[in-house]
Amino acid sequence: MKRALILFALLALPACQTVAQNAIAKRKIVSVEKQFEYNKIETPETIFETPLDIAQYYVGAYPMVVAGRPLVDVKIGRETESAPHLTMLITASGFEVGSNYGEQWRIRIASIAANKDWRIASAEHRFQCLGSDGIPDWSLTPCP
Repeated sequence: MKRALILFALLALPACQTVAQNAIAKRKIVSVEKQFEYNKIETPETIFETPLDIAQYYVGAYPMVVAGRPLVDVKIGRETESAPHLTMLITASGFEVGSNYGEQWRIRIASIAANKDWRIASAEHRFQCLGSDGIPDWSLTPCP
């Protein structure tokens, strides 16, 4: 009887691990899909002097590193070599309010060659919420 119990435990343990591994793998797949989802938002007709002015328009004037304030990260580049616009990825993270961990904007910008100013071609936004497991994940709706 004792041998049968040990054999059952040894066979059941890998099955439990497989279920847990499948759940983790499924969460990773959902997270990968969410990495590319954004809500379209209205774009202003404003002309900006620099791309950083565009980031400040959306995020505000957060200091780069101050205790209790969000950390703002701005990346600018082309999504593909032939892309007609530059893409700005603006991430504000580290909010300390409820489950809202951060926000992100994906802004496509174009240079106005005549006067070296910038305009917004399109803008998108999403939220980063803390899950019940404490891990941040992207959401199209405000965090609960």
